[in-house]
Amino acid sequence: MHDPNSLPELDLHRRTWAEAERIVRRALHTWRLQGVEVAVLVTGRGYGNAKQEPVLRTKVERWLDTPDARGLGVRSWRRVAKDGALEVTLASARRGD
Repeated sequence: MHDPNSLPELDLHRRTWAEAERIVRRALHTWRLQGVEVAVLVTGRGYGNAKQEPVLRTKVERWLDTPDARGLGVRSWRRVAKDGALEVTLASARRGD
C-alpha cells in the first residue's frame, strides 16, 4: 500500500466535470510519461452541494472505468482519504504496460 501523502496529487475541488476531465486527462498523460505508478485525485466527498450527494467524485469514478481512461494508463483505482480522494494506479509508458 502506498502512502497517499507522498504521491503526486491533483485537487479537483470546485471544478465542473468538463474542467475536471480536461485536467485529469492532462495529468494522467504527464504522470504516465514521468513513470508515476500511483497518483491521487482529490474530489472531496461531494457533500458541499444542495442535495448533499457526491457529484464530481461519481463522474470521475465512472470515467476512470472507461476505455478512454484505460488508454491513458489507468489500471485501477480505489477510494482513499475517507472517500474524499481516489488513488489511481497507472501503467508506465516507460515499461510499455
